[in-house]
Amino acid sequence: MTKLETARNLALKVLEDVFINQAYSNIALNKHLKGSQLSAADKGLVTELVYGTVARKLTLEWYLSHFIEDRDKLDSWLYVLLLMSVYQLQYLDKLPDHAVVNEAVEIANLVRRAAKNWSMQSFAVSCEKVCQILLVSNVRTSVILSSTLCQCG
Repeated sequence: MTKLETARNLALKVLEDVFINQAYSNIALNKHLKGSQLSAADKGLVTELVYGTVARKLTLEWYLSHFIEDRDKLDSWLYVLLLMSVYQLQYLDKLPDHAVVNEAVEIANLVRRAAKNWSMQSFAVSCEKVCQILLVSNVRTSVILSSTLCQCG
């Protein structure tokens, strides 16, 4: 299993298929899980993240609407990452908040490295946006998040 293949990264890919490419969630999820080397527990987490984010999309968008003035200015993958991360912070009590935030930052770093035309400045702005939104949307973890998210810049 490569570093790229984590439960949250796979869930992000599925959610991108659903929200951006208009795929059916069950079909996209099954397609991605079949080709995955993840453990049964991680596949369960992927399933929870996908179905939970899809089910609560309107509420999650409402949370994010308080922090994002123009959603169209964000890269679509970043908006989906924020939806998934806010879902985890707001609804999944068994996942440590610092793990959610740290993995979101790692995913953002991986996407930045993969996108050759992405400047460091645009990455810093995007990563700063992730940090601000996740910090404010979950006040109880602001101390953990602020120290973890300093890795962005």
